[in-house]
Amino acid sequence: MENKYIELRKLNVSDHIEKKNGLSYLSWSWAVDTLLQQDPTATWEFPEPKYYGETVMVYCDVTAFGKTMKMHLPVMDFRNQAVKNPSSVDINKAMMRCLAKCIACFGIGLYIYSGDDLPEEGAAAPVANPLDSLVTKKATSLENEAKNIPESSENTTPVKITGQYELRVPGKDSTFYENVAAWIEAYNNLADKVAESTRMGRDTKKQKLEELSQANHHVIHKLSAVQIAGMNAMTAKRRTFIEATV
Repeated sequence: MENKYIELRKLNVSDHIEKKNGLSYLSWSWAVDTLLQQDPTATWEFPEPKYYGETVMVYCDVTAFGKTMKMHLPVMDFRNQAVKNPSSVDINKAMMRCLAKCIACFGIGLYIYSGDDLPEEGAAAPVANPLDSLVTKKATSLENEAKNIPESSENTTPVKITGQYELRVPGKDSTFYENVAAWIEAYNNLADKVAESTRMGRDTKKQKLEELSQANHHVIHKLSAVQIAGMNAMTAKRRTFIEATV
């Protein structure tokens, strides 16, 4: 019997992904179209959503190639946090994302849910993350301080400290993170707090976010295209939130 999974998992879906918070998601409309091309008899249904307190979990069952796959997904906001008392629009969006994720279980775009950008077969050779060579003077100072070595004015050659990714906050001390993902999460959390603050006006929030972005240009401009797309999407949603709530 032909194993369709082996065939479908090799499909390159890179031109049909949507970005959210630095992560990649398969376009549900493209996923459905591709599935029906492979199996015109494919069907799907959405069991009744379940409520957990104020949050909701949606479900999807897809039948294709003679078997049924099941998937579930919480209704989440742009920060991938469960939405309290979601609207019908929120639930509808979650259901379609759940459909795409369920279809991926047949192999169509499954690899993007593991954080990859290309399928396993025919994938391009991995490229070193430019942030691996990113070292700041502050990081060098911390290393010398730990060794009780006074920093010389002639010590201008950067020395790599593994895992030190600097998050600069205007007017405050820098914080260092072990990897890029942790840095992005911390940056987004900080920017969200600014956007959601009840103590600042609209213009002040915009100014603070711009200052935060400029202060961290040393990291942002070296992020991958996918990571930058995610950062830009978050920035746009914060702007919309500020305009709507302030």
